[in-house]
Amino acid sequence: MLPDTLIPNEFGMTFYGASEKPVFFGHYKLNGQPELNARNALCLDYPLQPCAYRWNGEPELKKENLILIPTPASA
Repeated sequence: MLPDTLIPNEFGMTFYGASEKPVFFGHYKLNGQPELNARNALCLDYPLQPCAYRWNGEPELKKENLILIPTPASA
């Protein structure tokens, strides 16, 4: 477990800004139900609930475009 310590700015870490283009990512194996992580970021790696996103070029992701894919256990 990592300590609950702030990372000093001197390391020059930057994070994905709210004004950046939408990004989709995976390989994190998140638990729970798929949800938008930010208005422009979405993880698509939920092993218990496969999902996809129908992107139409919108600059901000929309919850209604997040598609839950039925699995044999949930069908």
